[in-house]
Parts: sequence; C-alpha cells; structure tokens
Amino acid sequence: MESKSSKLSKKEIMIRIVCVVIAFILWLYRYNTENSERTVSIYGVHVKVLNPDVLNEKNLMYANTDKDITANIKVRTTDAGTPLANQFSIELDLKGKVLKAGRNLLEFTITSWPDFVSIPNTVGTLNVDLVEKAQVQKDITVIPIGEPAKDYLYLGTVIKGGTAVKAVGPKDIINSIDKIGFFVTLTDLEEDYNFESETLNAYDKDGNIIDDKSIFISPDKVVGYAKISKTKIVPVKIKEKGSISSDLQINSKSLDITEVKITGSKDLLDNTTEIYTDAIDLSKITEVNKVNNVKLTIPEGILIVKEEDGKQKAVDEVEVNVAYNISKLVTKNLPPLDVNINNLDPAYKAQLNPNKVSVILSGKQSYIDDLGDNDVTVNVDLSNLTEGTHQVPIKVNVLGDIKDHIKIESVGQEKIEVIITRN
Repeated sequence: MESKSSKLSKKEIMIRIVCVVIAFILWLYRYNTENSERTVSIYGVHVKVLNPDVLNEKNLMYANTDKDITANIKVRTTDAGTPLANQFSIELDLKGKVLKAGRNLLEFTITSWPDFVSIPNTVGTLNVDLVEKAQVQKDITVIPIGEPAKDYLYLGTVIKGGTAVKAVGPKDIINSIDKIGFFVTLTDLEEDYNFESETLNAYDKDGNIIDDKSIFISPDKVVGYAKISKTKIVPVKIKEKGSISSDLQINSKSLDITEVKITGSKDLLDNTTEIYTDAIDLSKITEVNKVNNVKLTIPEGILIVKEEDGKQKAVDEVEVNVAYNISKLVTKNLPPLDVNINNLDPAYKAQLNPNKVSVILSGKQSYIDDLGDNDVTVNVDLSNLTEGTHQVPIKVNVLGDIKDHIKIESVGQEKIEVIITRN
C-alpha cells in the first residue's frame, strides 16, 4: 500500500504537466498572433503634387500628361485582406527639387494610411519623366472641302471671338505643328453655313492630325459661319476723260480682261450690268504710250472673283491693262481746188467768187502719201436756187476707202458767194 505522501506527489506532477501544457498553448497563441503581420505591395497610389507651378517656372511639363502620377509602396499589415490604393495618401512637393528634362528621381512622403497598416518608412522615391515645354500661337486655318453649288462662291469663314489660337505642349511636338484649324464641308451649298462648335486640331506639314494628348489647344472649339454668295459674269468697259492731242489718232484700244465674275447680294448683282475702268485721261496719252495697270471701279458691296492656283477668291481691287494703238497725224496743205457746181437748174448759169478754195487735211503719213490728185473735191449744192446773189456752204469730199482715214482740218472759207443769172 502506497503512502499518503506518495499520492500527493503524483497529483502535483499532474498539475505541473497541465500548467506546462497551458503555458505552451498560451505561448503558441501569442507567437502566432505576433508573427501574423506581413509585408504587402500597394500599386498605383495617387500622388498629390504640391507647388506644381515650379514646372512652369522651369518651362517643364509631364511627359505623360494623360496619366496620373502614381507610386508603388510596401507596407506591413496584420489584416487578412490587402489594403487598397485609395486608402493611402502620398504627397510630392516640387518646391526646392532639382528638375530637368528627362527622368527625375523624386522623393515623396506617405501622409496617411489605414489603422491596420504599419509604415516602416514614410519616405519613398519615384521616377517622374519631364519634357521641355513650348507654346505657339497661330491664326485658325479653315480647310474647305468640296465646292458650293454652281454660280455660288465660298467667301471665307467668320469665326466669332477672333482667329488667334494657342497650343501648349512638349517642345518637339509643338515644333512639328504647321497649322491649327478645322474642316468645313461646302459641297453644293447655296447659303451661309453656320457651325456652333467645331473642334480645333493641330496638323503637321503633310496635313496629318497630330493626335497627342499632351497638346493643349486654347480655345479648343470655335463658333461661326461659312459665307456663301451668288456670282455672275459682266463685261468690262473702258471709261475715258479728256481729249487726245490733235496731232494724234487712236487707231484701236483693247483690254486684257474683257469680262469679270462678280459676287454680292442679289439686289446688287441684279443692278450691276457692267464694270468700268477708272477714267483714263486721254490728254496724257502719247504715241508711244501704253496704259497699264488701270484699276476697275468696283461698286460698293460688290467683289471681283479671281482664280489663283485653281481656287476662286473674292477681292475688292483688280487691275487691268488697257492698250492704245496710237498714230501720229501729219497735215497736208492742198493747192487751191476748183469748186464744183452741183444741181444747178439748166435755165441758169452761176458765177463763183472765189472759184478755188484751199484745204488742209490730216491723217497718218501713209494715207496722206496715198492721196491722188482727184481724191479730194470741193463742191457747192445749188439746188432750188434762182437768180440772185447767194452765200452757199462749201462741202469737201474725200473719195474712196481712204476717206475713213483722212480728217479735214480746215477749209479756206465756209461759204462762197454765188451769183445766179438766166441763160
């Protein structure tokens, strides 16, 4: 039989074993709890940029303007799930940073995070790509497509708010911009075309759209209308003033443009039947003179349609060439010519006083030289005259085709005395 003291020893042993087991379980729980914290990577955390005007001061801009600046960070957490990027706040202060075009390694600060997360280091770095910034200002270019209806003309585009437009972006892209504008479709139009919001695009020298989101165009849209006007064709006529010198003769005159296409309102077109040149002063024309570059007198509200490089455009000033073929006139004093009596009643006879008259002719030298002895006659018409003394007008005739080229400058007297008696 065992002793009482021996039994108590076994009980103590059991209690001690139980205590050890419980202590181990508590230790194991505590160990597992303390060592459940893990490191996780958070990708694409939005970075708030402080003092962004520093970029403008250094004439720099982000290379990827269509993307937010984000950073990747590593944190420790005891939570079973993975923290979300929007649960963190990161700030990047550009003030005092050394910045350059190209890749920049910049330091950021994590400023807030969830309670179940621990941050070993609140400071990190990220790469920010920068480029040199440039800007250009141009007039808006309107690119017409198609042609208006027949007898109608596109007169241009009115853009409300002005035609200046500015583009800002990376220097290499800005330098490749040839024009900034938009397309307007004119096909078969017979009236003005209003546009309320046309998007402006940048184009390179080959006419291709520069589709780059790093370019900012201001304004990016325009409002206005395309002007469409009716046209018609009218003749051009020469307007003259003054008189040509008496020793000159205009043989012919010609215009290098005999008709023009005009445009304007319907009423103005209906009332305009011809276009005149500015008045040409004939007194200033000489034998060797050729009048060049005479402007057309264009009525107010009317424009002249000109074609240049295969395209029509309306202008308010046009010059034409007016050419004069001029001959110098020479004079010739003919010897006194016998006065011929015409249409005297046979019952009468007439005595002329004088019976010869001097005549001076003028014309081109060649025609004067061609005059024959009988090509010029002096006549009096005695029709219906009876006895008595009469003052009868003298008439000088140039015979043949030459008469259209000879001018009678003077006759010795306008009338002669005629005494009529019966036979």
